[in-house]
Amino acid sequence: MATLYHKTTIADARGILKDGYRDTEWDFGLRDTNTDEEVVVTGVWLANRPLAEAEGPPGDALLEVTLELTEEQLHTFELDGMLWNARLWVVPADTL
Repeated sequence: MATLYHKTTIADARGILKDGYRDTEWDFGLRDTNTDEEVVVTGVWLANRPLAEAEGPPGDALLEVTLELTEEQLHTFELDGMLWNARLWVVPADTL
């Protein structure tokens, strides 16, 4: 079991609590090393700790997400090295 955090706006947090998470496309400015094409990931941004104002997406709401996934299962969704002192995952909404 893992506890992760999702920072968002207050309006979006209300929508999540009412209707659940929805996938969002994130590009992060990443490029594929083989094709040099922009890499886009789809899902919900989660971190292993609450992020500071300058980190991650903007927002004043912080949702705590408890997942019944193992570290191995979470590894599939991790974007290693994206944040200097935190871990980042983009998990499909239907997994949440």
